Amino acid sequence: MKICYFLLFSIFFIKVFGDDVTVIGNFENVNYVFVANPMYNYTDANLYCKNISSSHTLAKIPNERARDFVLINLGINVQDVYIGCDEIDSFGYWTWQDGTDCGPGSPNFTNWNPGEPNLNSQACTQMRSSQGGRWADVWCDSVSRFLCSGDVPTTSPSTSPSRSPTTATPTSAQTASPTYTPTESPTRKPTNSPTDFVDPYTDQPPDVDTDAPTKNPTISPTPPTSFPSKNPTFENTASPTAPTESPTINFGIQSTPTSAPTLNPNPPMTEATKSTIIFLSSLFAAAITMMICYASCAPHK
Repeated sequence: MKICYFLLFSIFFIKVFGDDVTVIGNFENVNYVFVANPMYNYTDANLYCKNISSSHTLAKIPNERARDFVLINLGINVQDVYIGCDEIDSFGYWTWQDGTDCGPGSPNFTNWNPGEPNLNSQACTQMRSSQGGRWADVWCDSVSRFLCSGDVPTTSPSTSPSRSPTTATPTSAQTASPTYTPTESPTRKPTNSPTDFVDPYTDQPPDVDTDAPTKNPTISPTPPTSFPSKNPTFENTASPTAPTESPTINFGIQSTPTSAPTLNPNPPMTEATKSTIIFLSSLFAAAITMMICYASCAPHK
């Protein structure tokens, strides 16, 4: 079955492009296509590859295994082919079409001929099968055969279209299975009957709709009213009042008010203090009465 798809894929290129195009095969999830005719300069060859599919460009040779695969399938009769390593964007810095490094001294795989690249204005690369697949820098306007690479095409497409096309970028892997546990916090989107209330402390709607008002007071008290209450309180105020604008009148004598209120007002009189005052007042009255009686009852000389 795979051989049939491979042959159909090869015939597709010959029929569509009408050119000498060979699908040399797939290796390590990469599809390699060799174009012997027409021959193009480097830029046009890269455009030709991109017309094969959105993922195809001039070929990248990432390792020795890929190099050997290409050489075995190309054969030694193919002299020179463009591959996708160049320094067009930045002179002296050689990169593949995906931006990875392919210059001399790169930590990635390279296969340059000794003395190549020779740091002149030859900014494109050919792979030479007669020299063991080694690379040489060449003029980019030279016409040449070329090698393309890209994603492996789908071998068994679906027979029926999807109900609705995908509008967003699909994920790289399918979801294994849906989750069965609901999320810990409710969704911010409303239900069929959304609640109008939002908790001011969590900025979240309540977990359960309120059927009746709560009997407990709220955590924070309500703010004070803008007008005083009608009935005065019976307890002393915690802090003294501010001085009046006009002087205080005490027994008809005008006195000057203080410039600031008393910081520590007198505390209210206790019951023990009241009893002590009454007792001392009684003793004082009894003493006065005895003195008057003594003065009036003493014999006159």
